[in-house]
Amino acid sequence: MTVKSNVPITGLVKKIFRATYGVEDTELYRDVGLRGRIRNAVKILRASYAKPTCDTNYSNEEIRKAYMIAYYPYYVEPARYVAEVYLKKNLSSSKGNWAFFAGGPCPELLGVAQAIPPPPHVITLDLEKDWFPYQKITCALCRENESFKSRLRSCYGFDIGETLPPASRSRDDLRNANIFFMQNYLSHLSPAGDKVNKFLAWFSAWVNEAKDAACFAFVDLNYGSTAAVFDRFGDENFLRANGLKKIAAHTPTDGEPLTIHHGDTTAASLKNIFTGEKFLQHRWMTNFYFLVLQKR
Repeated sequence: MTVKSNVPITGLVKKIFRATYGVEDTELYRDVGLRGRIRNAVKILRASYAKPTCDTNYSNEEIRKAYMIAYYPYYVEPARYVAEVYLKKNLSSSKGNWAFFAGGPCPELLGVAQAIPPPPHVITLDLEKDWFPYQKITCALCRENESFKSRLRSCYGFDIGETLPPASRSRDDLRNANIFFMQNYLSHLSPAGDKVNKFLAWFSAWVNEAKDAACFAFVDLNYGSTAAVFDRFGDENFLRANGLKKIAAHTPTDGEPLTIHHGDTTAASLKNIFTGEKFLQHRWMTNFYFLVLQKR
């Protein structure tokens, strides 16, 4: 099912490339070393996503940079769509922080901020501290909208499944959140062993700490862990036990994913990076599933 078609990204890609690499994307035409490094990093990045469970080395700077042009522009619109259609009308109050778990560079923040008036504070959590410069790129893009005045608090060394120190300021920020957003995390969660059950136990603990009417949004791809978690979220016994209600969902059990079609990337990227060989194909669409829950 196509939910958005021909979403323009050329301008966004040019801004992201400039902020990430420090030059215009047209530099790719003459800098053989630059385009070679980017191509190699994109190949490694995409190969890591081709596994049953994503195993990606985000501590590598070139991998982080490659993510910014190969994936970031395509993950803004799914977040904006879910926020606009399902989150916005179900927020009981505009007051409260936003929290982004496993945020990385946080393209989902840009998407949500395009749909909902931003709060005073945004908190991101990720294991990799070196994503912070890229989160600042996201904030700069958000601030092109003059209504975005949020202050960013980044918490590193913690991720989904990790427990924050009891007296941490970030924990207080999270308790005051009215949106918890998790995009493209479940695809990194191994369905093997007890990982899914541990994640669900962690999630239940955070729901217990969250304030009433807080919303929990998941946007993800179709990996084994995604289906396993979404299936549990669809269990009325699980929802009832955690004081949750399902606002909206389109999960793997519902069939084919939702699809967003994008316009062209930049001419320089098509000519020099996304040349069509294995792992260097240009992305025309983003497929995704989503789920929105709310604390009763």
